[in-house]
Amino acid sequence: MIHFVDTYATKFNKPNIQVSREVFDALLKYDFPGNVRELKNMTERAIILCKGNLLGINDFPVKPQKTPSSDEHPASVNLKMNELNLIQNALKRSNYNQQAAADALGIHRDALSRKMKKYNIAFGKSEESQSHRVTD
Repeated sequence: MIHFVDTYATKFNKPNIQVSREVFDALLKYDFPGNVRELKNMTERAIILCKGNLLGINDFPVKPQKTPSSDEHPASVNLKMNELNLIQNALKRSNYNQQAAADALGIHRDALSRKMKKYNIAFGKSEESQSHRVTD
């Protein structure tokens, strides 16, 4: 992460950017669905929007992760439904920008397009016109 901070601080002419310990702790606990690319994008966004020289937890879009206890089970273990939900959520969060959604998911845009076809997800914003078919 420090590499990204240094890179973007230089790029956006914001010298002496520091990162709070709280950020490191939160990022260590965060499950990165987009892997390194997501960390890179989060860091760039934080530096661009940072008002001072200290990056705090509010500069990063991370939420504390709820860790299920050993006797709890996930709501759904259906892989296809979970994949469909992840794709839909990524598209919504990216305002239906397929490249941004693919980046958030850590996959190539072509792979996202194939998955959208597989699950019959419309390529536009209208959720009402989308029909989702998941078969086992």
